[in-house]
Amino acid sequence: ERTLITSLVLEISDLNGQKRKLEETQTWLAGKQKDLEIILAPIRDLVNRAKSYQSQLSQTVGSLSSRQH
Repeated sequence: ERTLITSLVLEISDLNGQKRKLEETQTWLAGKQKDLEIILAPIRDLVNRAKSYQSQLSQTVGSLSSRQH
């Protein structure tokens, strides 16, 4: 029984260490996610403005095409 208890204590200690590492990794990943969101914000804005401009151009082309006929 003493061997079993020692084994269980070691396993629990190892699991606690793994848990701490996981929590540190989760914190690191959350920070990286925030960094990426900050980088992505202006890119998303640019893409949205480009789509809006594309839509305006399509309307203009459609209007010009209808005038030609």
